Amino acid sequence: MPCGILGRSRVVKIRIPPEVVDHIVSFVLSEHRCFEAVASLSLTCHSYREIAFRRFFCTLSVNKKKKWTHFCQIPGMFQWVRSLDITTSAISAAPQILQRFSRLTALRVDFSTEGLHTHEDYVKLILSNLHTSANLILTPATKAKKLALPHILTLEFCFLPSITPHILSMVSIYCPKLEELVLKCTDRLLPDCCWTCYEEVASCTTHSPLPDVICDVGDLTRAYGKALSPLAPTLVHLHLGIYLSSVDLFYDHIEHASLPPFPPLPFAFLDNRPYSPSFCDECQTEGYLVEEVRKTELVASAQMKLWLPMLENVCWSTWFKRGGDGSCPCTGAERDHETAACWIRWANDSGAGDAGGEEREVEVARMPWPAKVE
Repeated sequence: MPCGILGRSRVVKIRIPPEVVDHIVSFVLSEHRCFEAVASLSLTCHSYREIAFRRFFCTLSVNKKKKWTHFCQIPGMFQWVRSLDITTSAISAAPQILQRFSRLTALRVDFSTEGLHTHEDYVKLILSNLHTSANLILTPATKAKKLALPHILTLEFCFLPSITPHILSMVSIYCPKLEELVLKCTDRLLPDCCWTCYEEVASCTTHSPLPDVICDVGDLTRAYGKALSPLAPTLVHLHLGIYLSSVDLFYDHIEHASLPPFPPLPFAFLDNRPYSPSFCDECQTEGYLVEEVRKTELVASAQMKLWLPMLENVCWSTWFKRGGDGSCPCTGAERDHETAACWIRWANDSGAGDAGGEEREVEVARMPWPAKVE
């Protein structure tokens, strides 16, 4: 027997289909979303590296300027990202880069560093740089390209200082195919410090526009509905993070914090009062006010349906959510205990006609409608 014949081994190569690897990477990232989970796989070969990067960067979260510019230097990044979560401070480094994300369908922007005089400018800056058909200059050579462009389907602006009709109009213009819209102001009111800071943040946020900014709920839904009316064919979910209670309710509650506690407590416990009026004994003594606010939330939701016929649910911020109320189905509803979710539908198939018509009847509820039995 020739020397070395017994030491010879046979190498068997097993080729795993890319579809299987894709499913494995998706499962791993769903359990533990960090790059270390797929780092080893990305070093195996070019095809596996492509799969790992495509799945990991499908959702991109950026909170610093340096991180924003560095990520965008990775080859293939602009084709991989479908969902982008970013802050205004990070995007200000190079807002034009947004134009290169050709497959972006979901966008979330944190406006916590902006104020009442800057946030509308940033809204326009961001929306005008999106890679959508609204920003494409129409020429004979680009008409076909416009039809192939993706659209933003889910848009969330959080920590806004205010929600104005102008902002809603810009959203309608630049995101004409939007299906879910989340705009939030009240998430700025975080009870994480003291009463003084809580009141100071509230003074820089239009969290309760009634009645100082807009006279009544009818004027509010008319202004908001008209601004969003271009989205009537597509918008299904709407979350407007403002309180529909009077702004006086908030400042009356702030005054309750200065009342002497009963029974008497040590001075160190004076700041340990409930931040929300829903847990304040003094606010709860006016029970009629609570019911009035809850009724206003239902009326406002029904009125928004008249402007947006395809709308299925509307969510508002509230101080007075109850145990039997449904949860907000929209993206980014972290503070669900302070969200009033309302489900709306046409009554008795009375939904024919133009948006804004007053003759149609709308049903509204605080729980999802039961599924239809075929």
